[in-house]
Amino acid sequence: MTVLSAALVKSVGKTDLTINQLRHILSLMKSLFGFSGLLVVFGSVFITPQSLADRHFTFPYESYTEAPGVIESENQVFGALRRVDGRITFGLNVRNELEFGVARDFQLGIYYANWSYRSGQGGEQAAYRYESTAVEAKYRLMDEHKGQPFGLAVLGEVAGGRRFLGLETRLIADKRLGRWQLVYNLIVESEWEDVQLRSRTITLGQSAGLRYDLAPSLSLGMEGRYEAGFPNRGESTSHTVFAGPVVSYHVERFYVTASAAFQVTDVREQPRFFPRVIFGFKF
Repeated sequence: MTVLSAALVKSVGKTDLTINQLRHILSLMKSLFGFSGLLVVFGSVFITPQSLADRHFTFPYESYTEAPGVIESENQVFGALRRVDGRITFGLNVRNELEFGVARDFQLGIYYANWSYRSGQGGEQAAYRYESTAVEAKYRLMDEHKGQPFGLAVLGEVAGGRRFLGLETRLIADKRLGRWQLVYNLIVESEWEDVQLRSRTITLGQSAGLRYDLAPSLSLGMEGRYEAGFPNRGESTSHTVFAGPVVSYHVERFYVTASAAFQVTDVREQPRFFPRVIFGFKF
């Protein structure tokens, strides 16, 4: 992370990339994401400039929507460290999305490749697996930049995969206070799994974030998520809370946001450490 830190320090107060900063970010993306990371940075530098509605958090969503005709590539990389029978296991979830500005205050998104990696445990081999493909719709109800008291949006997502069906809805609210921003999400998720989708789990969640703009291109904050799972409409099996710092770096064409969340409860089935990275660009 020293390479990223150096690039961030040099970029404070600027709105575009220098050659040295570009080299640093190219090196970082190559080491973290390989060829796909290089494509992201290449696209962010040479595409036609657009006003970028960035992701400043990795848990909560913000109420912005893409302008009509704008297309954004958003890529989410989530890690997870668990302790199983005294042994630490590692998991990785990757979501690749294209977002389309369809109309004023309305956008659609397609998660064309959601996949995961799990390290082996209990004699099982490590493996990559396709998880699902999803369609997402978001509508902004209120826009504080137009004189309304705060931003407000609703989001819905439908996901399907092998022996899997998922539905998610979010109510999103945010508020700017000078250099500060507050964000809150109320989340309801339903998932059906197993043969003939017999196993159902309902998850009620909340996520929130607070950030401060250190510079036009750099913000730092805290975020967290609470979730409670109800399998097959039964009693809650877990109440889990994650919290940690989040940093976001963004220029006109590209952004990257990273967080390091820790579980502050004691639920064995959930990750102890939950690092997350989201990066995107527009064209």
